[in-house]
Formats: sequence, structure tokens, C-alpha cells
Amino acid sequence: MDSIFGSVDDLYLFCEVVKAGSLQGAATRLGQPVSTLSRRLTQLEKRLQVRLLERRGRELMPTDTGQRLYEQVAYPLYQANDAVVEVLEAEHQVRGHLRFVCPATMYHSKLRFVIEQFMQDYPEVTLDIQLNLTDVSPETERDVIISFNRGERSDIIARPLFTAHYQVMVSRRFWGDRAMPNSLSELAEQPWITLPHKEMFRVDGQRYQVSARMVVNDVEMLKSAVKAGLGIAAIPVHHLSADDTDLIPLFPDLTLEPRQAWLMYRQRLYQPKALALLIARLTQDGMWQETVCGE
Repeated sequence: MDSIFGSVDDLYLFCEVVKAGSLQGAATRLGQPVSTLSRRLTQLEKRLQVRLLERRGRELMPTDTGQRLYEQVAYPLYQANDAVVEVLEAEHQVRGHLRFVCPATMYHSKLRFVIEQFMQDYPEVTLDIQLNLTDVSPETERDVIISFNRGERSDIIARPLFTAHYQVMVSRRFWGDRAMPNSLSELAEQPWITLPHKEMFRVDGQRYQVSARMVVNDVEMLKSAVKAGLGIAAIPVHHLSADDTDLIPLFPDLTLEPRQAWLMYRQRLYQPKALALLIARLTQDGMWQETVCGE
């Protein structure tokens, strides 16, 4: 369709460049040469007789006019694109590219077979898997994230999965001749092994900052470091077993503040079928019933 701006595709290209912050990023995402994008954007600016983009340092940013245009047209354009994709996915085989982010230990202990079965059932779906403990939010409409930080964004759907509980543990090797702490403040002063962004613990709303000797991004690494006598740690109860005889609890009756795990994805009117099916697999009945805690 041609209009004052020419082709609708040119407006879509403009929005992709704004979203990517560069011609190269947009070209990679769209699978088109940079020269093609540059030529079509130049033609768009010529037809509208306004400057839409300008370079600021290494980034290609919208001008004031370009920003206003982006805010007006981006949402309906992407909604139209998603609607077409949804119709095609409903008509044909489930397909599309997804990104899944979750803690490594959770993936290996709980989700690996679920994801592998999903990929076997839908061979036209491609998937990026990132395993870490970093609190992240969905960046695109095809991201599925399991995180312990819900955030405050209004465009994110956060569905509760389970509540994680913790026990402060230490190895007999570490304690040796050390004097047992008599208070929570003394406990916080001990050398700790922590997970990322968890260099503190809360009890009854009170926050205690700890001295982190090591920071690791995996629960099994956390347990191993504690067993080696390198420090103490708040370990997810779900990952403690009868075989962990060399670990002993500190303040056994201490109740640390639990954390809620969330399944998060972008809110949208038309959800890709592949994304909806993956979410259904991750939230199926009984999926998390045995998970009293876990990262």
C-alpha cells in the first residue's frame, strides 16, 4: 500500500532501526543488507521532507520528529505484524524463534526434559536457552523468563510458580575451633558464599548485609564451596538431601524471608502459538508441586 510515506514496509524498517539503535542491528534482525535499509530510509525521509534519524556517537537515534512518529506508528505496526504471524502459525505448523532464560540448576533438575520434549514435538521451533541467576526481564515478545525478581513493568505478565525457602548451612570442616555466632549480626559478619545479587539476608523484615567471600551463579557450586569449608551460605532447602551429612544448619530455627519465583513474558494481544504452547508446558498442572524451593 502506497501513501504519503510510500510503502508500509518502509515505516516498519524505520521502527526496527529505532528499536535496534543501529542500521546493522536492524539489518541483522530483518535479514536484509544495510545498504537496502539505508536507501529505503533515505527515500522515506525525502518523501516526508523531514529528518527522522540522526547519529549520536555510535548509535543511530530518532530525531524529535522521528521519536513522535515512532511512538504513533510502532505499536499498531507491530500488532499488525503479530496478527499476521498468528494467523499463519494457526494455519500452518507451529514455528518461530523463542528465547528461554532460567537458573542453571533449575533447568538441569526440573526443566531439561520438558524443554527437550517440547522441541521434539515442534521441530519448526528454534530456541535460545540462557542459564543464569541474573534477574532479567523479557526483552522481546518471544522471551520466556523464570526469575525471582518480578520488577515493576506494566507490560510484563508475571505468573507465580513456587516459593523458595532457605537454610543457613556450614560445613564441619569450616567451623573447627571457631566460636559460634550468638546473634544475627555476628552471623552476617562470617565469611559467606552467596548467589549473585544476594549479599544479604532478611529475617522478619530486617535486612542483614553479609561479607561475601565468594559469589557463584549455581546452587551446586554454592554447596560445593560450603562443603570445602570456604564459608557459610543460605542454601535452598530443595537442594539439601540426606547425603549432605557434612553440612550442618546454623540457627536451625531461623526463618529466612522466602522468595517467589515467577514465569514472565511480554503482554500482547496476539501471542505467537509457539510461545503460548511453551508457557503451557511450563505451567502444566503438577509441574511445580514438588518444588518446595529451588534456584
